[in-house]
Amino acid sequence: MARSLPGGGGTDRISFGPSSVFTPTNALSWGCWFNASAFVDYGTIFGKYDGSTVGSYAFFTRSSGTIAYYITPQSGSQVFVDPGSATLSTNKWYHILIAAKSNCSFDTWINGIPDGSKTATLALASNNTITLYLGRGLTGGADLGATNGIADAAIWSTTLTQTEALALAYGIKRPYQIRPASLIGFWPLDGYQHPAFDYSGFGRHGILTGTNLVAGPPLISTAPIFVPQAIRTMPAPPPPPPPLEILMPQIWV
Repeated sequence: MARSLPGGGGTDRISFGPSSVFTPTNALSWGCWFNASAFVDYGTIFGKYDGSTVGSYAFFTRSSGTIAYYITPQSGSQVFVDPGSATLSTNKWYHILIAAKSNCSFDTWINGIPDGSKTATLALASNNTITLYLGRGLTGGADLGATNGIADAAIWSTTLTQTEALALAYGIKRPYQIRPASLIGFWPLDGYQHPAFDYSGFGRHGILTGTNLVAGPPLISTAPIFVPQAIRTMPAPPPPPPPLEILMPQIWV
């Protein structure tokens, strides 16, 4: 399952608050499944962006159907990158992953396939004043156009690799299985609990304005089974004790 934004980001959006936890300075990766019914220039998919404010970032669509991103590093010099040439089609699911290093060098993958990169010598910056949104743009970024769905949105405080991008795109792993110690937030948007429940374990649940529940990407359209990391690493429980009659001495009369 997934959430659609039928009215576009201006009226349908998901907000996660302004916490600086969403702007780690050591490394940063964003990813999600995305299905567009139309492409809007600078239509923000995932962003904590407010123009030239230090610590801003966003990844978004171009009207041509490509994916691009903004980042405002510690220097305050706004960086806009439209790195790839892959043109997305409307009404089709894609997995998008963008990974940044601490120096603001980026790699982009669509369905696990490289779609451009950016080499930089800047520095990621923290910010605790700008709200993180799915679907809504702020200063310098437009609201996302009407979409057919967003699902499995996640943020990590590390730089993911193409191997991990392929694992996510082909359904081999879900975000909670990719470097769980670095997972900042994971929002399946599947409607099985709170509509924007955070399965990272940190309780960073989103607030929905509008949106609809729709069928999700084919590889994750069934109800997921989520097992907390603490449980996955615990030893197996001991076997149950034998029945009481086996433990009791037999009495013959």
